[in-house]
Amino acid sequence: MAVHDHHCPWVGACIGQRNHIYFVSYVWITLILALFVLVLDIIMITKNKDTFMVMDNENFKRLTIPQALCAAYGLIVAFLLIFLSGYHMSIVSSNQTT
Repeated sequence: MAVHDHHCPWVGACIGQRNHIYFVSYVWITLILALFVLVLDIIMITKNKDTFMVMDNENFKRLTIPQALCAAYGLIVAFLLIFLSGYHMSIVSSNQTT
């Protein structure tokens, strides 16, 4: 009996018995990428901490504001993907689908 899990708009396909491992891999790779971007943004923001507090500085407007927005976005995406990957790992370990 074929198992149809759900249609994922992010992957653009139906997730089921044959491609569930690819979906779980996609979630983990996306989580790793979001954490990587978040860490790089935090490193770049801390290296520019002398311009971070000076609002009149041109470097603040060009560099720090987009980095802070990217770090906030990466934090939100990573937070959501941690729960999604944890959920899918728990159902994979019990041989179930959503």
